[in-house]
Amino acid sequence: MPAGVRDDVPASRAHPGDRLRRWRSILSTAPLSFLGLGVYRAWIEIAFVGTTIDFPTHRVAAHDAFDLVMVVTMLVLAALHKRITPLRERRWARPVAVALLVLSTVGEFASVWRPDLAVPLAWPCAVAGGVGIAVMILLWSELYACESPVRICLLYALSLVCGALVVYVYRGFKADWLPVMTCLLPVVSIACLSYAWRSVPPPRRPVARAAAFTFPWKPIAVVSIYCFAFGLQEVSSYGTFGPHSAPGMVACSLLVVAAIVTLSGRVEFQTIYGTWLPFLSATFLLLPVLVPAQSPMGGTFAAFDAFSANFGYAASEIFVMTMVGSICYHYGVSAVWLFGIERAVRALAMLAGRHATLLAAQASLPVAPLVAVAVLVATFMVVSEKRLDSAWGVRVQPDGEGEPGDVTRRGALVSRCSDLARAHGLTQREEEVLILLAEHKTAGDIERELLIANGTAKAHIGHVYQKLGIHSREQLFEVTGAEGVQRPAGAAEAPTG
Repeated sequence: MPAGVRDDVPASRAHPGDRLRRWRSILSTAPLSFLGLGVYRAWIEIAFVGTTIDFPTHRVAAHDAFDLVMVVTMLVLAALHKRITPLRERRWARPVAVALLVLSTVGEFASVWRPDLAVPLAWPCAVAGGVGIAVMILLWSELYACESPVRICLLYALSLVCGALVVYVYRGFKADWLPVMTCLLPVVSIACLSYAWRSVPPPRRPVARAAAFTFPWKPIAVVSIYCFAFGLQEVSSYGTFGPHSAPGMVACSLLVVAAIVTLSGRVEFQTIYGTWLPFLSATFLLLPVLVPAQSPMGGTFAAFDAFSANFGYAASEIFVMTMVGSICYHYGVSAVWLFGIERAVRALAMLAGRHATLLAAQASLPVAPLVAVAVLVATFMVVSEKRLDSAWGVRVQPDGEGEPGDVTRRGALVSRCSDLARAHGLTQREEEVLILLAEHKTAGDIERELLIANGTAKAHIGHVYQKLGIHSREQLFEVTGAEGVQRPAGAAEAPTG
């Protein structure tokens, strides 16, 4: 039997009606509003990092300036996370994000109409765009951090495809409509964000936290190394489309979506997330090194190298988003803090990679060895992690400002469930079910969060009860110490068989 494939999935799942219910469950977990994340990505490509429009302002303050402003803003917001979390409840956040991105767009198009204004408008546009997109990214990150890892992976991959489609459609508009359509993108993205929050139950929404977190060095190291490797190849990976609409990125995202939808319930999600994604990232990031475009057959392989680089980076991006989101979801780490650090480091690493490529070109040195070493080191760090759903070295600790809050208790609950799972021989999927049961989730909740059929969810619940030697939810709460975790309104006893 192939690695990662389960042989204890109940036969009832094979019934056509059960398969139909599973598909409905999967589709219901991907509401269109969550894909608004892809809309702001489309704005980034169109306004700053793509090849759609040649803005005169970019000759003064281009992609690097935009990235540096975004990095500074991210780090400032991360440092202030205890004061501004949850960001969704700050009345200024959404209007500020939209206003700054619209102002940046207007300024860039003004430089197209009046090239003499390019110099005075360049840095104001970069600052407005960098600050606005930093706030926008953290607003969306806070939403995604409320979802389970499998849903994060699915929704984020779909969002990448959505963003690319927006860019493709955008290219079909007449020039007179381009400014209007570009200004609408931040508005549409925020509207989608506001609507998406309606589908997040109140118990899963972020709250003000009174806890301190250790620095997430390991996930940040993985992020930075992968991004540095792509930054070394980024310039050569540009073609007709930019990084957010490249065919390689779209192909990788569609493959991930197909794998989750098709294999959900038959293959452990950890196999897709923890094995296939790092493997795809390493393989495709290394292909341009193995078959460089500067070879005698470069004319044949240049397009393939660009496709491979973008495919590999998309795989690492989906993996990192799922990993960081999983830490926030399972351990209650502030999304503003963790994603703020992660995105800032990601941008800095790519910036360093781009400049390393330029320096290597000036010195007539090859970048292929650097790419190979970076990819192999990052992949080794991933595969060396015994549990990919762990906190990756992040520790949640009370900071002395009162008693530990729900976030601290939740992190401790997850740790206890993990210890129980190892002690009683639970599978990875059964451990996920145990955690959800301890959080007062019903069989229906488990079905939706893990993208499995209802019969499969009930079977896993039965296996958990059997292996732990318990017969009721009250006993489960006792062995997991879940009494201190708030029970969501309307939660019912999950059936055991």
